[in-house]
Amino acid sequence: MARFAFRTCTFAAIFITVSALIEETTTCPLHLSVNDIAKQSGLDLTGKTALVTGGRSGLGYAITEAMLQQNCTVIIASRNKMENIKAVAKLKTTFPAADVSYRIFDLESFASVRAFASSINNKHIHLNYYFGNAGQSLFSSGHSEEPLSERPLTDDGYEQIFQVNYLSQILLVELLRPLLRKSETPRIMLTGSSTHALACGFLRLDNGNRIEQTCFDTSVANNAMAKLPIDHPIDSSFGCGEDSYGLSKYLFIQAAIEINKQEADFGSNLLAFPWAPGNIWTNVNPNGQWCCDSFGPWLTNTCRYDLPNVCPFYDNDNQYNHNPFFPKNMKNHPNDPYRPYSRTEERCLPNHGAKAAIYAALIASQSDAGSFFNTYYECEPNKGLISQGMTDEVRTKLYNEAFVWARVEKNVNATKKTKKTVHKKVQKKTKKEESTKKSKK
Repeated sequence: MARFAFRTCTFAAIFITVSALIEETTTCPLHLSVNDIAKQSGLDLTGKTALVTGGRSGLGYAITEAMLQQNCTVIIASRNKMENIKAVAKLKTTFPAADVSYRIFDLESFASVRAFASSINNKHIHLNYYFGNAGQSLFSSGHSEEPLSERPLTDDGYEQIFQVNYLSQILLVELLRPLLRKSETPRIMLTGSSTHALACGFLRLDNGNRIEQTCFDTSVANNAMAKLPIDHPIDSSFGCGEDSYGLSKYLFIQAAIEINKQEADFGSNLLAFPWAPGNIWTNVNPNGQWCCDSFGPWLTNTCRYDLPNVCPFYDNDNQYNHNPFFPKNMKNHPNDPYRPYSRTEERCLPNHGAKAAIYAALIASQSDAGSFFNTYYECEPNKGLISQGMTDEVRTKLYNEAFVWARVEKNVNATKKTKKTVHKKVQKKTKKEESTKKSKK
């Protein structure tokens, strides 16, 4: 009897241990790094290709490292040639045998985006992963010293952050979708932000006490659609930290959801995922720990959303902090509750925040496609997503409007295809292209 009880306990212990491991591999726990999540996927990405915009620094660099670790071929892309070169050299130091290269493009220009997409399409027979991670904020745009009302528009006529974080991104994804469809299991990961909760506040809509629940409702007279696109300079009197940044990230998240729906309707295997890193310290988000710095009942109500912080906690529930203005190992300043400091773990840095992107790319199930993943919420589907009145109909309408604003000729076939038909054609075309490429060599 004792032996039987011992065996029963042993089996129970093994079952609990295995169950814990399985549970851990289906989330992105806060105590792990982005490289840990990539390892948990168990995937060997040899022969796979990933494009990471903004891959030279911050979250993009962390994503690139994780993909290279799994033997993926990675192309990083940004507008800064010297920084691209430095990033590739540094990555080669970490991964000497890595197949990593860089491209230059500028999201402030539709023409540059078109030329970039053309070069990718011409030089690659397939693309397995696309991380739309490049972005711009008030702090990273190169105009942070100027009053916002005096900042120039892009040459295409749009407010810079609105074009860089949204319109040019829509254009690039549309131009790359045919190439992505050539892969067997392609995925698109579009970088959102917790500041998407400020979208309606930025538009200064006041449709009642809870404007975030109604502002994208087209049945409401003063709705968000009437305020778009942002094709004029915006003044800085609103007071919510990053101006159009939160709006652009909200629109980008909604675009990812719509792209996934379109691909499912089209019958392709291409999956799209919006994601957010949580409150991570990068050059784009140096003050991301603040939701707002404003006063007054209306602004306070609009900006009451507390941006989540992904930093782990001390035993006394005070968060670690990483802030260049204060020494490490300091605990939270009493007048600065949202500023996290970091200890040696550096858990507020990109290699922590990028976990949701890698989770979406390598681990998330097909049934979770279109779900919003947030590192802070350990990649639980759609946790932390603030809908702000968005409906399926408005989402489709908004996405189609973006094509008009970005001057895109939509690349969608008139008839739907089944996944089986599409996959057969993709395989046949890919094999033909590969044989043609070999014969040319």
